[in-house]
Amino acid sequence: MVTAIDALWARPEREHRYAGCHLAGRFAPGASPEFVDHAARWITTDPWWDTCDPLARACVGQVVRRHQSLRPTMDRWLAGDDLWLTRSAIIHMGGWKDAIDRDWVFAACTARAGHPDFFIRKAIGWILRDLAWVDPGAVVAFVEGPGAPVLSNLSKREGLRNVSR
Repeated sequence: MVTAIDALWARPEREHRYAGCHLAGRFAPGASPEFVDHAARWITTDPWWDTCDPLARACVGQVVRRHQSLRPTMDRWLAGDDLWLTRSAIIHMGGWKDAIDRDWVFAACTARAGHPDFFIRKAIGWILRDLAWVDPGAVVAFVEGPGAPVLSNLSKREGLRNVSR
């Protein structure tokens, strides 16, 4: 599977990479922890949100969910200098519903809240919005409490988008 995705990634048209993202997401639920290393390579090769996000959520997120030994990898990606790996770390729990680790998400959002890039600030808002579907009170408490002085207005707005207050 990795060879097939690599071949798609080597093609110049982005549509081939979309197909690669789809394959990676289909293969991820049964993949070994090493699959995340391949995903990191795809995420950082000619990166943009349109390939980063599906790989982060449907590929990396699924492998990390099954292999908790990869949590330190997400911590490294979060703290690292690569914009797209940082974004991937922030949103990798998207879609986990009740299994989202609230403490990790709030710590990650706080740690990267001051990041100057739009894509990081938007990712913070998106993971908060994902969490708000299952625990809106916790998100409101975070955004209006400890997150208030550090989160950007964009992150706050995105995080609270679906919360009725």
